[in-house]
Amino acid sequence: MSLKSENVDNGVHVMDLRALELEPASAVQKINANIEKAVESRASTEWLANKGRSFLTII
Repeated sequence: MSLKSENVDNGVHVMDLRALELEPASAVQKINANIEKAVESRASTEWLANKGRSFLTII
């Protein structure tokens, strides 16, 4: 793996690496299924979006 910034002077700080996630190819389907399950189990915030500003004036 390589990362290269072109047209940048030597020694100039242009980016930070925050995270690198490596997964075995054999586990990708299971990992994606776990992610989908987690997303589906999140609480819905649609009711709040539908209330709009009137909800905030009650509080």
